[in-house]
Amino acid sequence: MALRRPFLRILHLNPPEVIMATRNISPLTLTQYKALVASIPTHCPTAIFTVAGQTFTATQAVAFINNVLGGVAATATAKGA
Repeated sequence: MALRRPFLRILHLNPPEVIMATRNISPLTLTQYKALVASIPTHCPTAIFTVAGQTFTATQAVAFINNVLGGVAATATAKGA
């Protein structure tokens, strides 16, 4: 009776592909950002987001986006004053 070898799986870890955009991507509107912030906890509560090499949970991503929007609003207010 021959001995059975355990099944071995070889994984090839490749870096993620980078796909270059072939069209211009327009910035999001404030309404779109608000919709994004509102939908993250509902549609992807367990997701991990990476922005500029830093990882965020869904809750942290919402806080990050809100901080960015607050900074943009403060800059616009300061420029208008």
